Amino acid sequence: MNMSKPVAEILVEGELSPFEHEALYKLLKKHFRLEQPSYSELLNGSIGTRVNMSFIIPTSPLVEAPCFLC
Repeated sequence: MNMSKPVAEILVEGELSPFEHEALYKLLKKHFRLEQPSYSELLNGSIGTRVNMSFIIPTSPLVEAPCFLC
């Protein structure tokens, strides 16, 4: 697993077709570290499916530079 890639967490509320599921996974897998999307029941019946994506971008600690102030 490439640790330099950002992490994508996917929550699907409702249902995706097998084609939609695979297309979403393949598209995001190119640029992000992720597991298979997780699914939950959609409580709002007026929307067919909702896909929530969280992107976690790794940061590196600031490098201390020497202070030249006297």
